[in-house]
Amino acid sequence: MQERKPPGKPPKREPTTARSHCLDRSDDRVRSHTGRAGLDDLLRDPWKREMLGRSAQQRVHDNFLIFTQLRRWLVLIADAVKTRWS
Repeated sequence: MQERKPPGKPPKREPTTARSHCLDRSDDRVRSHTGRAGLDDLLRDPWKREMLGRSAQQRVHDNFLIFTQLRRWLVLIADAVKTRWS
């Protein structure tokens, strides 16, 4: 089996929640990626591990760094002030 090389940067995707995917037991794709079989697949696939890691880093960078939090607070405060005194 030939090893896949990871691309430079993962594509942007619409935000989803892991909980919504885990709770939908009707989807066979979700079931196949849970439990020990999914973990074994992940351990054997360096490309998938790399992509999950990059995706996680990008998510943290986009949503949880102090600058993002500060920007969201400033927008919230600006909206509150605008609503109150408009």
